[in-house]
Amino acid sequence: MTVRLRRKLSLDLPQIARSLVGSKDQLLETISWAPAAGRHSSRHAEWSLEVEGVPASVNGTLVLSSLEEGSQLELDAKVSVHIPILGSRIESLVATNLSTAIQAEHRFDLSYLAEGSSGDHQPNQR
Repeated sequence: MTVRLRRKLSLDLPQIARSLVGSKDQLLETISWAPAAGRHSSRHAEWSLEVEGVPASVNGTLVLSSLEEGSQLELDAKVSVHIPILGSRIESLVATNLSTAIQAEHRFDLSYLAEGSSGDHQPNQR
């Protein structure tokens, strides 16, 4: 099963990086889940983020495992920026920004699940 999401994400990059990669903030997130091997087995997925017109890529894997109480989602990803000389520095900045955004989304999700789907939360306020 493949899921594609269009998302908006604001990255906090220095001016020199913004001048090279632009101010685009529309992401296409793709998650391709492999079939489960069994009812209680882990699920594996390929994960990627794309920003149209930006010479960068984010690719990785997701593993969803069941625990005694709940579940665990692991993400292993690599950021690649294809800009001579500055690419590795920008990769580090993008990776830090993405990590911060993923952690904020995780906190939102936990809060939402704890309160139930009462409609009190607004997803775009992450």
